[in-house]
Amino acid sequence: MQSIEGASNVLDNDVPGRLELTLDLDERAIRQAGLTPGTVSRLMRLHVDGEIVAFTRDEGEKVELRVRGPQRVLQGIHDILDDPIALPQGGTTTFRALTTSRTGQSSGTIRHYNFRRAITVDADLDEISPNTLAANAYIQDEWAKIQANFPESDLEMSGAFDDLQESLDSMLILFMFGIGLIYLILATQFRSYFQPLLIIATVPMAFTGVVLGLYVTGHPLSLYTLYGIVALTGIAVNSAIVLIDATNSRINAGMRPLHGVSFQS
Repeated sequence: MQSIEGASNVLDNDVPGRLELTLDLDERAIRQAGLTPGTVSRLMRLHVDGEIVAFTRDEGEKVELRVRGPQRVLQGIHDILDDPIALPQGGTTTFRALTTSRTGQSSGTIRHYNFRRAITVDADLDEISPNTLAANAYIQDEWAKIQANFPESDLEMSGAFDDLQESLDSMLILFMFGIGLIYLILATQFRSYFQPLLIIATVPMAFTGVVLGLYVTGHPLSLYTLYGIVALTGIAVNSAIVLIDATNSRINAGMRPLHGVSFQS
């Protein structure tokens, strides 16, 4: 991403944490000692943090009852590896003999996406730089060259364009649902299947002024413009409802349909 022209503020959320000691179990040594990997893991937890044996409550708060050995003064974390472990057949061994240790820096925060560990990398693009689609295509091409080195990793593209597309898709679904709900309500109120169609027919007319305004001002169609179109559609539908309702009232009073509409207009 840093090699993209115009890209800036390239950051990721893989914050480094503290140093950690990682123990890899030596299954062969564990079997020879007459133990199991689960037993060794439990013994390590007992030596370091104790074990929760029960729960109680104190003033309504849940409290853990943990059993721990006497606290010791350790010169270093590797001293834990020399702790003795009693074997079932007699004798003792140590964690050092049953594990392989390595030290390194841990992750400050482990994040997940779709139940998998994930790291988010984002950046800003200048106005003169390639658009988002071109930048995403470049990243995907570069990822394809090194993907074989990371078989368990996947790359998922996201950004402002995807957020906008998601908003547009949801807005379209809600818009169609709203039109259908409006038709049902109007059909019930007017007791007619045709008059609600006349009212809904005014919805496309609301786009006429929007298209003309965008063409004159030279502004592109944006998400906020779509919000305005939805609001304008509501105004157009409301005006049509008033017109149809007033026309029905005058027709019921004995006025001809053409005169009723003309008088209302």
